[in-house]
Amino acid sequence: MDVQRQDAAGVRTLCARYAFRGVDGQGTPCTLYVENTGVLRPDAPPGAVIHTRPVFVTDSPVLSPYLGRPRFRAEVHGTAEGVDIRVFDTGTPGEQE
Repeated sequence: MDVQRQDAAGVRTLCARYAFRGVDGQGTPCTLYVENTGVLRPDAPPGAVIHTRPVFVTDSPVLSPYLGRPRFRAEVHGTAEGVDIRVFDTGTPGEQE
């Protein structure tokens, strides 16, 4: 589900929520929920990249320790077909994987 709200100043808040079913790295069935939120200011140029903060929640004990941390950022790029969402792991200084 994708939702956009615009306030009186023209600032748009974007929120996209998705659920995926699959299997984790150990072959165990799991569900992954993604919520991606961001803000688009009215002075942004046409076609501007929207920077967002995705949050991941999963019932997979394998994926949860990694995806459950606030270490991700994303960019929303407009395309001829719609949008591309690119997610990046920002890591944390001094953190060991």
